Amino acid sequence: MKKSWRDVTIDEYFNLVDRLSDEGLTEYEREVILVSFVTGLDEDKVWDMTIGEFKANQLNTAFMKEFNVARDCNFKTIQLAGEKYDVCTDLHNFTVAQYIDFQTFYAQRHTSNLQADRKIGRNNANILASLLACFIIPRGHGYAEGYDVNDLKRKIINGLDILTAEELLFFF
Repeated sequence: MKKSWRDVTIDEYFNLVDRLSDEGLTEYEREVILVSFVTGLDEDKVWDMTIGEFKANQLNTAFMKEFNVARDCNFKTIQLAGEKYDVCTDLHNFTVAQYIDFQTFYAQRHTSNLQADRKIGRNNANILASLLACFIIPRGHGYAEGYDVNDLKRKIINGLDILTAEELLFFF
């Protein structure tokens, strides 16, 4: 059961965005998708619920109406997939390659958000993970040195919650 955005990975969030972006969905279909997402139940099981069960489960989606990003976070380290990572937030300590990568992915994220592409979620998840990988560095390593950056991006997409991801980016 998902009780807050902290229970939703980047991958799950953007998959949900893609599902809900279908303009052909009815309001009922959207609600079934949301209840299924939050409860982890198959959509067919949600359709088979009594109205009372459905309404009770709909209450569990209330957290989705707000997306409050804390603006005063000061991350120095984070845990991801059981490993500790340093969060490099001082631009003066960025390498040239790190800074250029960050600027490139930041521009891509802005452009991607403006596109009318129906399946924009998957692209946004990859861009978000690439951005975060610019300043989430495995402990004891330099930027892109001694670790697989693509593996780190997969860990970010599948293991970091969407709210923490946005809080990390808010700093920048």
